[in-house]
Amino acid sequence: MKRDEGLARRPEEQNPFAYAMSLRNANRLKRHIRQACGRLLWAALFALPASALVACSEEEGKAEEYADWQARNNRFFQTLQDSLTANPTVWRRYRCYSYDQSQTGTTTQCIYVKVLRSEAEVTQVNDTLGIATTADTPLYTDSVRVAYRGRLLPSLSYSQGFAFDQTYQGSYSRSTTGTSKMLVSSLVDGFTTAVMQMRRGDRWLVYMPYQLAYGETAQTNIPAYSTLVFDIDLFDFSNAGHVMRPYKVRQR
Repeated sequence: MKRDEGLARRPEEQNPFAYAMSLRNANRLKRHIRQACGRLLWAALFALPASALVACSEEEGKAEEYADWQARNNRFFQTLQDSLTANPTVWRRYRCYSYDQSQTGTTTQCIYVKVLRSEAEVTQVNDTLGIATTADTPLYTDSVRVAYRGRLLPSLSYSQGFAFDQTYQGSYSRSTTGTSKMLVSSLVDGFTTAVMQMRRGDRWLVYMPYQLAYGETAQTNIPAYSTLVFDIDLFDFSNAGHVMRPYKVRQR
């Protein structure tokens, strides 16, 4: 039977050699594609565990740094009452400003303070700035000028506790430290309670339970359940609507 005139001849019938070469090239191209896909697949499989390991390593490191953190902070804070009992001339305890001050309150409703500057030293630093030493303390609505350094409790990598915020570097020097001006009402409860009890020239080491700090919520560089330890130096304060006297850091 003859082929219909309207039907085209198949490629292998038109040019057998060219058809064979095109088929060989097509097979070679498929083989290269399969190899390339295989390499990409293996690269992805190896890359995924690597990134996962890095993330896991970071999380494990953080967990190890602050292992048993809530319990450690709770145990430490309970020991501060012993410090107060042993040396009441240096240590003080203040109930959070927002609670009834006629009641003693529980330990976690209070801050503990270690006084770092004697009465004579307070008078001396105030005289240097031409400020009278009085019994006045800031109100909740006032603004304060302070130098400070905030730390966590000691941990695996930080024997003195990680310093998460500060106005100065290295050892403290009142004559060269930076200061910060802030509203008393804008601070965490523990910090607010402390500065509302301080006079101009006072320098305190303040221990705040996590209940008067950031509580059960982690912040940047501050894990949940963290006792905060602040070294605070109160330079000056001003009432609402009044301008605080200027202060300039002296150069070394």
